[in-house]
Amino acid sequence: LSSRFHWQGVVRSGMFNYLKRSLELARFVENGIKTTGSDAPELLKKQLKEKVSLPVGWRSFGLPLIFSMVLSVISFAIPQVNLWVAVSDSLALPQPAFIIGVLITNLLFCLLIIPAMMWVARGYLRALQLYLGLISLAVLVNLIFFIRVMLTLYSSGCDGYWNVFGALLGIILMVFGVRCVNSESFVKTIALGLHNRIVREQASSRTHRFNKIKS
Repeated sequence: LSSRFHWQGVVRSGMFNYLKRSLELARFVENGIKTTGSDAPELLKKQLKEKVSLPVGWRSFGLPLIFSMVLSVISFAIPQVNLWVAVSDSLALPQPAFIIGVLITNLLFCLLIIPAMMWVARGYLRALQLYLGLISLAVLVNLIFFIRVMLTLYSSGCDGYWNVFGALLGIILMVFGVRCVNSESFVKTIALGLHNRIVREQASSRTHRFNKIKS
């Protein structure tokens, strides 16, 4: 398969950052799993064993994945209060309305990113793409909030200490969150999930063939 040579290039090339390596690795395995009538699954498993040949430790528990999720949820929640207060004031809504808006927005974000994280750990490309997209959304929201606070602070000289503190905290949290997904440990976490998915696919295929022969 031409993808096999592409895999070797992905692993060996220093031109790709860790985040891109994770996506390329997930695409490679996704395409390999779809290949039938070949030794692709066994070859994939052999190659991935080299990527996850780690002693049992914190990497095996996917802490980069968990940390990036927690940091993204917190940093996404920080600008929501300021956003919904502005929406509530502009629409002349009752005072508790902004609290409802904050809760609903954060709940929806959690309902998306937590299942996405779980499916990423199970080795699915679409889940990884959704997960990284949600992290990108959190980064974008924090950047917009930070720029707005800084512009207001520069133009009027005051935007509230809590807004300035929240904007800085959100940026700091997102820096660490992005650092988690753009790391060698995250690549190994993804590789471990992909390897386990291949094992499950093989077990399911053997069971299906056994039941077919038995019947």
